[in-house]
Amino acid sequence: MRQRRYAAMDLGTNSARLAVVDVDDAGAWHLVADDRIACRLGQDLGRMGRLHPDAVARAFAALRDLTNRARELEVERLRAVATYALRTAANGPEFQARVRAELELELEILSGEEEARWVLRGARRHVTGVAFGELTCLDLGGGSLELAREAEPVPRVVSLPLGAVLTAVDIPIPTSDAAITALRRDTRRALHAGAASFEGAAREPFAAGGTVTTAARFRGDVPPLSGRTLSRVELEARLVQIAPLDLESRRRLPRFDPDRADIIVSGLAVLCETMRFLGATSLRVHEHGVREGLLVAMVAGES
Repeated sequence: MRQRRYAAMDLGTNSARLAVVDVDDAGAWHLVADDRIACRLGQDLGRMGRLHPDAVARAFAALRDLTNRARELEVERLRAVATYALRTAANGPEFQARVRAELELELEILSGEEEARWVLRGARRHVTGVAFGELTCLDLGGGSLELAREAEPVPRVVSLPLGAVLTAVDIPIPTSDAAITALRRDTRRALHAGAASFEGAAREPFAAGGTVTTAARFRGDVPPLSGRTLSRVELEARLVQIAPLDLESRRRLPRFDPDRADIIVSGLAVLCETMRFLGATSLRVHEHGVREGLLVAMVAGES
């Protein structure tokens, strides 16, 4: 049976990721590669308004390695996008131009609204028994939080600067109850101000982003993760468990990604408060987020 190979790459505020799939004539997908490189592109971005030179070096190296990996796998099509860090940094276009010149890679910088729509597009692939218009997604990355809901003629989408890297800047490690309360209050205010139409809109949204997949792996789930359910009760309990720990204690937790030790508490606090705002008692994991949406479009011959 003939197979076609596609790749989607996502340069986020915290990590660079690559997903490669084979699609056979019957339309079945087979995951070939699922690679992640932590590069913390958003280092000091909120303070500087620019990409830090060290972050630029790490992110460029990550993109080079992932691009080489995709080319070694002889993909038919590779699409690469970047999100919050590049779209907000003053020197984002400069980085984009360097990638084009040195890696011969077109790196598309997505708006927050575009990012949300791609997440929604990918999530729909996993949904059964949910009518059009009832699917809601959230994507909590390092830089921003996106909310999206199906609608005609276009999805309803919101993007807010509530990512785990950005919100971690102002909370101490170990993290006190008072610091978490303040972050949750600020999150709630931002949601009411910028996403009022989503209040109470979803009991079980699909959720993408590193905080979500980290929580699933920490629980002991193994890939594929998409479609797995996480309750708000267990996420709240995980927040209470991790917040009082110092950085090294967090890094030593079993099944935990040590690269996320400094941002997991901020991510969980924002995630839990967003679920509360949505009226969600649980969420369903959407493992590949933006990348899966891009892959769906490529397989359909749309991009």
